Amino acid sequence: PEMELATMLRQQTTLPIALSGSEKAKQASGFLLYDARTHKVWLYTAKLPRCPQGMHYHLWAMEDPPVSMGTFHNHGDETTHQFVTTSASLSAGHDVAVSLEPMGERTTPAGTIYLTSAHTSR
Repeated sequence: PEMELATMLRQQTTLPIALSGSEKAKQASGFLLYDARTHKVWLYTAKLPRCPQGMHYHLWAMEDPPVSMGTFHNHGDETTHQFVTTSASLSAGHDVAVSLEPMGERTTPAGTIYLTSAHTSR
């Protein structure tokens, strides 16, 4: 994973997006790097609550309609990081959000939003 992160940081096609905690998780934060060429995402989060059993966090591109960019778990660690390869396409103006959802496929966020990019509100 460190080599993939280093490669992403050198690419001019990599878009950084800062994430901040919603009202539900004010101390949570994170950021993601999105490589428009490869559609790879490196997501780093801090201070998200532990996922309850049967739940996971879901990363969304907040378009109309929202597009799933993958899921991840927080097992109670202070920080999480992961790589995701997604079919979603982001540009500088798109927002992202992280919601807590029941396990399984989702086509739209239905659970509580825990992290958002600067323009997303919920």
